Amino acid sequence: MGRERTLYAAAALSLLAALVHLWVAPEHFEEWWGYGVFFVVAAAAQILYVPIVVLLPTRIVLLLGIAGNLAIVVLYLLTRTVGIPLFGPEAGGWRDSALWTCVPRYPSWGSRWRWAQRYCATPHPREGVRSCSSWPSGWSR
Repeated sequence: MGRERTLYAAAALSLLAALVHLWVAPEHFEEWWGYGVFFVVAAAAQILYVPIVVLLPTRIVLLLGIAGNLAIVVLYLLTRTVGIPLFGPEAGGWRDSALWTCVPRYPSWGSRWRWAQRYCATPHPREGVRSCSSWPSGWSR
């Protein structure tokens, strides 16, 4: 029974990831068609994985699912740290959000990070772009 629950959990998480990729695909199509196609292909692979992992849960199927999803996570982290590899209008550049999208969105921390992101990115009338070294009192880095 434990193995069956694990397989259903893997299938449900794969479907959830696919739905998220489909949800954000339109905005990526607006940036460049190639980014949108990537999200649709990733979603299709994750949707196709659902019946395969439930009906044919072999070692290779499980490892392919782990490898595929891990590759997506690694690409996500690379685009936010090193830059977008190879293709598209933003190739070689970072995503605008940098690592801010990797920060957990817990109510207290999320609001602090979003405030800090807006504060640091907002030009000051006299000082120009603010430095993130000036954190509000009471906040620790």
